[in-house]
Amino acid sequence: MTSKTTSNDAKPLWFSWGVGIANVVFAFPAYWLIESKGRRWLLLATLPFLGITTLAGALVLIIPPSSAAYDPLIALCSYLSLLCYSLGLGPVPFTVSAEVFPLEHRVVGMSFAVFINLFGAGLLTLTVPALTVAIGHPSVLGIFTGLNVVLFVLVFFFVRETAGASLGGIPGSMTFVSLEELNYIFEVSTKMHAEYQLKKVLPWAWKYYVLREKDCPDQPEKLYTWASARVGERELGKVSPVDHEREA
Repeated sequence: MTSKTTSNDAKPLWFSWGVGIANVVFAFPAYWLIESKGRRWLLLATLPFLGITTLAGALVLIIPPSSAAYDPLIALCSYLSLLCYSLGLGPVPFTVSAEVFPLEHRVVGMSFAVFINLFGAGLLTLTVPALTVAIGHPSVLGIFTGLNVVLFVLVFFFVRETAGASLGGIPGSMTFVSLEELNYIFEVSTKMHAEYQLKKVLPWAWKYYVLREKDCPDQPEKLYTWASARVGERELGKVSPVDHEREA
């Protein structure tokens, strides 16, 4: 009886140990993918699976705890969620926040970004236990599943790709961004960036991945090239800052 009780008491300890190890181990692939594939790519590739594994965890929690499958399934969903988190939402936000601010304000901007991130984590620590007591574990995970969907949409429309700007890359590849091009990317307004995703990327993805059209290019037109053309159309007779930079 004593041995069985001790074994049950040790389960949370082993599970917590596994969570920590998984978080570290699963973060290593991001070290290579964050430059070769891109920050935005990692977020868009992992967020859907993070949402799916979170939803799966919510459904598993509906199973009676007395079931033999309860603990293994909880552990499986948790580790799969950590895999997705450690590849995307774990390392990428800090990398992106270190690049989006102008150089003269980067220190202050990065400090503010870290503050917001950790402040949000602190709020979750304070509110999630009470929320769990009020509505239950499955409902809480259901909320986080919905937030993953919202975050995917926000990333798709508003997050810029900056991969390759610090280390370079192969010219012409989808992830290559020179330091000069980085200026073009952030020169484009947020509104026009969202418009580009809606009018250019979504139709291209539909034709390329769904319809499999043979005459569809391997990648959509570059953001700043497309935005430059739109600026030229809207401000006829004026040379946009992007065009002026490229001609110089």
